[in-house]
Amino acid sequence: MFMRRIALIFTWNLSYCRAVLRGVRRFASSHPEWTLELIGPHSPVLCELLRRKPDGIIAHICSPKLDEWLAQLDLPTVNVSGVLPTTRFPRVGIDDEAVGMMTGDHFLKNGLRHFAFVGHAGHQYSQKRERGFADFLSTHGFSPMNWEYKGKSDFDAQGRVWASNANLRRWLSKLPRPVGVFACNDLWAVQISEACRCIGLDVPKDIAIVGVDDDDLLCDLSRPSLSSVATPGETIGTQAARLLENLMSERPGYGAHSACSDSVPEPILIPPKYLAVRQSSDLIASDDPIVSEVIRMIRSSHVPDLRVRDILDSLAVGRRSLERRFRKQIGHGIWQEIRNQKIEKARRLLAETTLSMSKVARMSGFSSSKQLSTVFRQVLKLTPTAYRKQYD
Repeated sequence: MFMRRIALIFTWNLSYCRAVLRGVRRFASSHPEWTLELIGPHSPVLCELLRRKPDGIIAHICSPKLDEWLAQLDLPTVNVSGVLPTTRFPRVGIDDEAVGMMTGDHFLKNGLRHFAFVGHAGHQYSQKRERGFADFLSTHGFSPMNWEYKGKSDFDAQGRVWASNANLRRWLSKLPRPVGVFACNDLWAVQISEACRCIGLDVPKDIAIVGVDDDDLLCDLSRPSLSSVATPGETIGTQAARLLENLMSERPGYGAHSACSDSVPEPILIPPKYLAVRQSSDLIASDDPIVSEVIRMIRSSHVPDLRVRDILDSLAVGRRSLERRFRKQIGHGIWQEIRNQKIEKARRLLAETTLSMSKVARMSGFSSSKQLSTVFRQVLKLTPTAYRKQYD
């Protein structure tokens, strides 16, 4: 058997990188000719890699220095990082603007009317997440406030202590309340939460926080537990491996220089899977106690086919009055809130499981797979099958 040596250049303490590596492993399990070599981006082993050229490389290219170094190898290479605005290599990554849109939608559905973003001005993934967040909110008449680190530091996988930044603390203390703060990743979000604790701000009552990557350790370490957008790392790893296989098979003379500048293809971007709601953004920003109670009932209900009538039966208020109050506070009707919860549950089941469509429909509260498909087409402009296929 002709063996292929694949170098994986990653900082594996990041949950995103670990997920990508699991996706690469999934692809490699059906390609026994692949041998995988895991290498740290700052490791002395890189010098050995330069001497014993592998057949292909998948790398989390998060610094210009690494990008330039890999270009010298002139080997089939796929980038899975969104830190740099441009690289010499084809990329598979996250649709970062969709991440921002998903977060903005979450905050709006919680009734928030003040919004802010915290990130790094020099990193492309952060800029795109902020852009998606701002663009989505602007369509609803809102504009987020921003705090961005403007230094020229490289991507910091270890987690610089941004929370100790006095300017950031002052900025947080002056935000209108309640406010939804979107952090560019979980590392930043955890530290923002700690900064809030230090200056006496309540999370989520004063400041609701959402991060990105759904890192189970960081989300549980945060006080309170952190809401976060789940990114499709495994899918990215599998697709990056598939792209690398094509590059090695179809273009044996491929090199970084042949793919640089204008010949670099558009990146393959995978949308986020869902937003995992935990305590840091689990609030209802409404000054109407009845509206707040209705939303809590909907979100905590274990009744799959919950109806508006079920809610009205437990409240001493008429439907017309309640609908008017609900729309004033939240911006849509009670039935839409119930539907939104069903859609979110279905999205998670489709992205995370291989359950049949009929079972997904039943578990998420739809009467049938046909109804599930109809609602998905109306709201997400995709069939459930097409939605699931994004994460294959």
